[in-house]
Amino acid sequence: MPWNWHERLPLRLRSLFLRSQLEGELEEELAYHVEQQTAANAASGMPPAEDRAAALRRLGSMIRTKEECRESWGWRLIQVLASDSKLALRRLTRDWQFSAAAVLILALGIGANAAVFSVVNSFLFRSRSFPGPGLRVSIYQNSGDPAEPAGVSFPAFRDIAASNGPFMELAAVLPDDARYQGPEDLQSVIIEYATSGYLGVAGSSPAAGRWFTPSEDLAGPQGAAVVGFHTWQSKFASDGGILGRTIRLNGAPVTIIGIGPRDLASATHPTLITDFWLSMSALPLVEAGTSRAGILQRRGDLLFDVRARLKDGVSVEQARATVNVVARRLAADHPDTDPGKGMAVIPSDEVVFHPGEPDRLIALAATALTAVVGLVLAIACSNLATLLLVRGTGRASEVSVRLAIGATRWQLIRHFLTESVLLSMFGAAAGIALAHWSIRYISAQIPFGSDVNTDYRVLVFAVLLSIVTGIAFGLAPALRSTRVNLVSALRGESGGSASFGRGWFSLKNALLAIQVIGSFLLIMSAAVLLRAMWSLQAQEPGFAVQGVALLGTNPRYAGYTDADARRVNQEILRRIQTIPGVQAIFATSGPAVGSSVGREIELEDIPMAQRQSVESAWASPGYFETLQIPLLSGRAFDERDLPDRPRVAIVNETMARQVFGSPNAVGRRFRYGGVQQSREEKVPVEIIGVVRDTSTLRFTTSPEALFYLPVAQAGVEVSTIGARTSSDATSLVQAMQREIRSVDPALPVFQARTMAQQLDREQFLYRRGMALLGGLGAVALLLAAVGLYSVVRFTVVKRAVELGIRLALGASGNQVVWLVVRDVSVLIGISISLGVLLSIGAIRVMKAVVAPAPGVIVDIRGADSITILAVALLMAISAGAAAYFPARRAAHTDPLVTIRSL
Repeated sequence: MPWNWHERLPLRLRSLFLRSQLEGELEEELAYHVEQQTAANAASGMPPAEDRAAALRRLGSMIRTKEECRESWGWRLIQVLASDSKLALRRLTRDWQFSAAAVLILALGIGANAAVFSVVNSFLFRSRSFPGPGLRVSIYQNSGDPAEPAGVSFPAFRDIAASNGPFMELAAVLPDDARYQGPEDLQSVIIEYATSGYLGVAGSSPAAGRWFTPSEDLAGPQGAAVVGFHTWQSKFASDGGILGRTIRLNGAPVTIIGIGPRDLASATHPTLITDFWLSMSALPLVEAGTSRAGILQRRGDLLFDVRARLKDGVSVEQARATVNVVARRLAADHPDTDPGKGMAVIPSDEVVFHPGEPDRLIALAATALTAVVGLVLAIACSNLATLLLVRGTGRASEVSVRLAIGATRWQLIRHFLTESVLLSMFGAAAGIALAHWSIRYISAQIPFGSDVNTDYRVLVFAVLLSIVTGIAFGLAPALRSTRVNLVSALRGESGGSASFGRGWFSLKNALLAIQVIGSFLLIMSAAVLLRAMWSLQAQEPGFAVQGVALLGTNPRYAGYTDADARRVNQEILRRIQTIPGVQAIFATSGPAVGSSVGREIELEDIPMAQRQSVESAWASPGYFETLQIPLLSGRAFDERDLPDRPRVAIVNETMARQVFGSPNAVGRRFRYGGVQQSREEKVPVEIIGVVRDTSTLRFTTSPEALFYLPVAQAGVEVSTIGARTSSDATSLVQAMQREIRSVDPALPVFQARTMAQQLDREQFLYRRGMALLGGLGAVALLLAAVGLYSVVRFTVVKRAVELGIRLALGASGNQVVWLVVRDVSVLIGISISLGVLLSIGAIRVMKAVVAPAPGVIVDIRGADSITILAVALLMAISAGAAAYFPARRAAHTDPLVTIRSL
């Protein structure tokens, strides 16, 4: 018979939302049938005392009839689940201590996973919103050996745009940072130089004002800016009168012509937030005094990201064919500056940040972090499964009574699973709240604007994770708890041994072993990083740290011309030199220590094919004296190294050995320039000195080759001033700021700190990573200890009578304690041994894979036997304590009280 949905659907909806009304109608209908049958019996001459009883017998069981009617209403499964949920809630509320502990355990595990998934989702899976027709692609010039997508030079971008290829729109973007002079202070902001076609590629339009025009893609006397929508709201309070206002970025005036699209936070990645988009005409102005000032004319600098929107009906393969024709022509026309390795065209939705090594490293980091928090979740779930197993064993009498009165095993399993799923759901809710708070905290620590949040994907992930967790780790305890000896359980006897020694391969022991091993691996990871951090801090940096003060300033930001800026800088240095206690000073550009930019060099006596990439930095007279970097041979920079004199350089000892094959490279010559720059465009320099290697205190296996250029000859503006004092560096920082203000109160001061504070900032990410791993390891250790404590405590309760009798017969407290912890100690020892073996294997793999790699980020040489033994000892002490205290409590129990309970 076909299902008449138009008749039954209203009934089912009423049964779902108006159940009490439907129940009342059912009671009235059944009562009516009983009354009718009773009246019929009375009419047939049946005595009044028997007519109603006969009517009830004739109609059968009212309870069964009600159940059959309820089943005809539909939604039986929902009703059963609702009933089971109410029962489970009452049970969990009555046992609130266990429930609170279980929810806290799951909140830690699910919250950590939800937080990490939010970050991974934001950076890897958040889709780029491209309204409008046409496929978006990213174009790269290939470079390197082996060839990989690098970037595109601006002249090459113009050649591609002029090819009249398969592109509806084409745009170039260059991300950077700058200093914005706000009304009160100098702020670091994220900027992106973009061409006029970018919004056409993205399919967006400005929220107000206009975007750049093709004429603003060329260098000009003034620049234009479009303020990002988020920045307009936060920094400018949604001021509609901002259009036409002139602001200063890196001291250069630019005019705001528009407000960016609401749905376009960044051209680099949808998670990042760009503060200002700048026209290409603004690039020479904002980057004046830096190596990027002439980037629009150089073919060797492959730094631009090129995005394009394909014409309708054009495939990616067709676009690649067209671009490769352009690439071959550029290689033929510009053999000295073009890589000559073709171009890559990749759909934009397949690129996270940059194809090749950057995206692979991001994916690797995301995988490693996901694995770590997944291990925390596994420990939390196994802990919960252990608690459920122990709790289920303690409910043997309840289970046996239910079975005895007619409940099926499936119904009991369903009840147990309902409890575990509810616990998981509550844990997920608490975990999402914890994840949201963690993400807000992490976002506040990120030094650039980002939009990392818990969107619907995170919520779906957390809900699914909680359901899977509740079923997967609640099923085994449910099956085990409902498999009882009915007669023994009704008599109050133990449903099984509570000892660890019997049945080593039991579920309980396996879950505890997983917790101990997982905790060991997490703590081992944190210990390796901690050892590496200590080793990093213990090594000599190769330069003075104590007594060194640093600050940044730039007279151009206050409107000075280049000539006036040089005069002001000289006056600032003269005044700082007169501060009492100052021993030496210097003025440079870029960071005070370490590389400023990578450059390609060629030796005078080596063929062009053997080019090398080397890091470089700028220095000034007094630089090496102030930082006390030893001069090994030759001389340091002095007043002779002026722009009209022969170009000179100073190299560190690593570059002298690796590049020139000798510790004394004084007198040798080389050329430097941008990547793929022609030999004629590279600047020839002569080495006048060799200095000791320095370290920026990063996790690297060896010092990097580095050469220094004099600031005066390099043509860069001074932005960093350093001084060394015989007294307190913090006081010197304050005194240096006062001297700058005395020269001109309008002069900006930024990054005023001591060298020790600067090194702490450089180690920020390492410290945060160490804190994260350490926190996860501590959580794992706590979870393992809670699991062990709960199981041992349950074991003591189940063996209370036995232990009381032993104490009454003369056993000492220590003997009882050893009896309880003996078996669990063996389990702990086996688990720690397995953890040690797994750690040794993982360390060997890491050393084989990571150690030979040049420029390695993490140094794992601190992962030695001492670290492993220390972690093993910590685990043994923690696990032993978790097992000892319940046993000790049992040993101090009055045996007479226990025996009276028999």
